[in-house]
Amino acid sequence: MDPTPDAAVVTKVDEKLDVPDDAKNKVGAGGTRYYTFEAKGRGTTTITLFTCFRGLCHHPELIHADDREWLVRNTYTVTVR
Repeated sequence: MDPTPDAAVVTKVDEKLDVPDDAKNKVGAGGTRYYTFEAKGRGTTTITLFTCFRGLCHHPELIHADDREWLVRNTYTVTVR
């Protein structure tokens, strides 16, 4: 997650990576990541999730131009009432 959501509004309480059984022993195998958030107080914040292609999610400048299509960011606006 980047940037971190406003902790006065929501906090991440759990993160789980679910890897299929046939991929667990394979280097670089993907999976599905699940996040659980808890409401803390009234307000609005954003949660941004992004792919971490080849472990370079914080250094996109190191990713070859042909592979940049894999860098996807999804930003969600969360409002706690």
